[in-house]
Amino acid sequence: MKTAAKIFIIISMVVGCWLIFPLIVGGIALSRLNKATSKDELVGVAICTLLFCNTIAGILMLCMSDDDLRENKKTVDVKPEPNTTSSTGNANTEEITKRLRQLEDMKNGGIITEEEYKKMREEILREI
Repeated sequence: MKTAAKIFIIISMVVGCWLIFPLIVGGIALSRLNKATSKDELVGVAICTLLFCNTIAGILMLCMSDDDLRENKKTVDVKPEPNTTSSTGNANTEEITKRLRQLEDMKNGGIITEEEYKKMREEILREI
């Protein structure tokens, strides 16, 4: 459904290229379709698309489910694991090192952004 909405938006942008407004609304709608992670984020843009750009694309955006936007979700919730501090503190250090390596692997794998990596790394290091 997401791809169909994109196609109708692009078609209306090409057909209505002599008007500025469909180009602007279509560009915003395409951008939001690529970034939205839930249906609620698309309602306003979908209504504008429905009224000013393409009726079919607007309807498709309003009918879209969260499953259609699942591929846009790139963030991963990393929850701190409980501290396993022993009398020497070696277990805690090993656990933090392990979590930092996992976090770096997620960043290198493109699962999280550099900004998310830095934020999560700071949270982990605050536990020391």
